[in-house]
Amino acid sequence: MNLQKAQLKQAQAAGLAVDPTQIHILDTFQKKIDDGRSQIQIAQEKVNLQRKELNQLTAPVYTVSDRNSADPGYQIFIDNSTRIDTLSNIFPVVLFAIAALVSLTTMTRFVEEERSNLGLLKALGYTNRQIRKKFMVYGFVSAFAGATVGTVLGHWVLPLVVFKAYTASSTFTDLALTFSWQWTVVAFAISILCTVFPAYLTSKEVLRSQPSDLFVAKAPKAGSRILLERVNFIWRRMSFTYKVTARNLFRYKKTDVNDNSGNRGLYSLTCDGIWDSRFDFRSVLTPV
Repeated sequence: MNLQKAQLKQAQAAGLAVDPTQIHILDTFQKKIDDGRSQIQIAQEKVNLQRKELNQLTAPVYTVSDRNSADPGYQIFIDNSTRIDTLSNIFPVVLFAIAALVSLTTMTRFVEEERSNLGLLKALGYTNRQIRKKFMVYGFVSAFAGATVGTVLGHWVLPLVVFKAYTASSTFTDLALTFSWQWTVVAFAISILCTVFPAYLTSKEVLRSQPSDLFVAKAPKAGSRILLERVNFIWRRMSFTYKVTARNLFRYKKTDVNDNSGNRGLYSLTCDGIWDSRFDFRSVLTPV
């Protein structure tokens, strides 16, 4: 632009005809060029400033949360489900063990109470197999009835109760109930085994006696000295009731084992429930 403007002035100085509007146009474009350069310079300064600030920025840290970790309600429901799943692996073992002990004690007492009837049936000519069948059928029927009721309660009643208890503060409304043939068959087999097998063993042991012996009440087990009696300074200070109790613990070992096993299972489940409740209570109070 400056070169063209200089040429026009030279031509005007030489006396040539020059249109003044051309000089004005050149001045206008020159002014626009100067303004554009100043704007470019200002913009460049802004770019340099932004680039400097960009270089000073630190790398961002992103936290990705899924549905379970972002919403505490899902995590609480998952924890409750996991806890129930863990307890469901423990409770059946303990309950089946208690049921086996109760069935063994019940069938033993049942056979002992029928001792005179066993002698009468044996004297009338019934074989031991026929007599044992009476107790085995009784054990089978009771086990089958109990297992049937337990199957109904375990598949359709108890899940609803537990589901309503754990989802009282949530929006879950539907529960899909399924029937497990595998565990039902296992439960029936264990139930029948825990009643029929003790009935078979107990009746077999009693039927070894002669009919004349079965009409007479069974003699109590003979007592014997226990290790505690050798500790004189303790044994002398014990009352008569405590001495009899201590001797009976070793005299009736089967009853003692059944009672201790049942109490251990009961207290284990109770303590587990108390600890579970305490854990839930602490987890609720932790944010507070």
